[in-house]
Amino acid sequence: MKQLKIAFGVITRNINSITPFINFLNNAQNYGHSIASIMLIYKDIVDNEITKKLNKYCPVDAIQLGKSTFLPKQLKSFNFNEEEIKALICTPCLEKYNMVSYGTCRNYTLLNNHYCTNVNLE
Repeated sequence: MKQLKIAFGVITRNINSITPFINFLNNAQNYGHSIASIMLIYKDIVDNEITKKLNKYCPVDAIQLGKSTFLPKQLKSFNFNEEEIKALICTPCLEKYNMVSYGTCRNYTLLNNHYCTNVNLE
């Protein structure tokens, strides 16, 4: 039977503590699960030392909401128009209210996870 690849997307305001991620990864390992990758979608702060340490367990992508230059370009290459791209990944409440809707966070996570596995980001 083919081994199932498991990837997780995490939506968080800040990446400033390694403990929840390490606890999760250790728990998965204790129960015989191998995590293929983790995508961290964050709003404000990322501690790069945390992502470096997490990369020892599995590949990690940390993407700030509203700051992905890769995703709009990728969606355009798949013939999404500007209006469709804006509906999927725009963060209109970010500047006005300093908040991002859950739907936008979810879309960033799902779309980046799908396209990051198929495209060279460099």
